[in-house]
Amino acid sequence: MKNPFFIFTLFILSFANYGIYCQNKTFEFVLENGNNLTLTDMIEDNSGNVYLTISSNQVSSDQKHTILGKLNQMGDILDTMTYSHISKSKVFYNIHLTDVGTILLAGTENSPDNSDNNTLIFNLLNENLTIIDSAAIDLPDEERLINLHSFLGNNNQFLISGGYYHGPMAEERHSFVLIMNQSLDSIKFNSFEGDVVISHFRNLSNNNYWVIEEVITEISILDSLLS
Repeated sequence: MKNPFFIFTLFILSFANYGIYCQNKTFEFVLENGNNLTLTDMIEDNSGNVYLTISSNQVSSDQKHTILGKLNQMGDILDTMTYSHISKSKVFYNIHLTDVGTILLAGTENSPDNSDNNTLIFNLLNENLTIIDSAAIDLPDEERLINLHSFLGNNNQFLISGGYYHGPMAEERHSFVLIMNQSLDSIKFNSFEGDVVISHFRNLSNNNYWVIEEVITEISILDSLLS
């Protein structure tokens, strides 16, 4: 559902025409819609267009929704989309641009206090912000998500990692790694028990992977089967 920005105040983004560190051109983009706003991610394509995701919630409510914006290299708004749910928070934390020009949004949908109804959500878009495909993965009732990270892997695969509390009292911290193809099919998955929360998850050149455990900053190597 398209929802244009009406008033602009609150935060400033500065981008360059050919990269974030180049000073050829910059612009200032300011947004305010009366809500609490948090920039969750942003990318720039080869034409200098900027795509950004913003988490938004009313001051009196913990329920969040996501604003997706597309700006040109001068900072003009080309298009916007709003993603929301009638009773849950819906937040896209990561945005990726693939080699074939599609855009992946990765995030979560859950009750506003994050106590239950945790779902991993993924939207695949074209450059006009039209949804091409989507996927959702529900976590079991006894699991509560801690965090979610996504990365673009080899051959435009999507590498997903995160941590979750397990058990009726949320007494255990576990982690998972997941690989999805360009059609958002899950092709590989593994979970790890113990007080572990994986953050970064990346490809190595030999079809293996490395992960970082964020609590003790330990780096581990996984084979092609994610073991």
